[in-house]
Amino acid sequence: MKIKIIEYNLLNGFFDRNKENILLPNEERKKAAQKIIKRENPDILVLTEADHTKNKKFSQDYKKIFNYPYGFFVSKKLPHRDFGIGLLSKFPIFEKTKFLSLKSRWIKTSLKIGNKIINIDVIHPNPHNTPQEKESLFKDLIKRKENPFIVAGDFNAISPKDNYNENELLKNFSRKLKDKQKAKKIVEEILKAKTIKFLLKQDLIDTYKEKNKKKDYSYHTKLSGNNLMRIDYIFCSKEFKVLSSGIIKNRLTEIASDHYPIFAELEF
Repeated sequence: MKIKIIEYNLLNGFFDRNKENILLPNEERKKAAQKIIKRENPDILVLTEADHTKNKKFSQDYKKIFNYPYGFFVSKKLPHRDFGIGLLSKFPIFEKTKFLSLKSRWIKTSLKIGNKIINIDVIHPNPHNTPQEKESLFKDLIKRKENPFIVAGDFNAISPKDNYNENELLKNFSRKLKDKQKAKKIVEEILKAKTIKFLLKQDLIDTYKEKNKKKDYSYHTKLSGNNLMRIDYIFCSKEFKVLSSGIIKNRLTEIASDHYPIFAELEF
């Protein structure tokens, strides 16, 4: 059985902030994303920075937007994070669990595909999680995982296999933060790559690296330029064979979000 999965950070659920910091819908970005997903036609679509919250002002029907029969989203607004996460699927989702911490969301799902059950987690740690909070989050995720297993999302973490240039990161973070000492501390922590090192020790496959030896990035697009980093991931357990994987870059993905969508085609 083969499946195609895409993970996509939607940048505030297609809402943009104006000069007064008020969120307003951006139909151009939404339509671009719809075209991307229609063209790629994934069996499973993982969404981060979606806006499926109880705040009706920003509520959207992603099943309708992307034309999927099944979906599961975190719908509770958190004190430190307005936007949610979710999963859309062509296959029935028969188990759904949500986990909410003060800053981050995480959902667990089980799907029946043919005569097989696969377990898919979606997670998006807040960029303001402390290293200890993020470590605790991913340890809990691994403790609860059941194979065959996939975990996808914007992990806000870099891979030790991508060989980042420390000076380049520092230059960009210093420009953004306007505080070189603060930037230096952030870059030092980022370069430890603790999250991805931990996941690689759990018999999980980084699907991008399995098929792509070349360094590439999933963040930022031309919509928002700063550091170029790969922080979006699809990991899978070893029951899966990675047929292909990559980062989707074209005219539409440059304008739909500040992240590029990533994909993996898997066989199990």
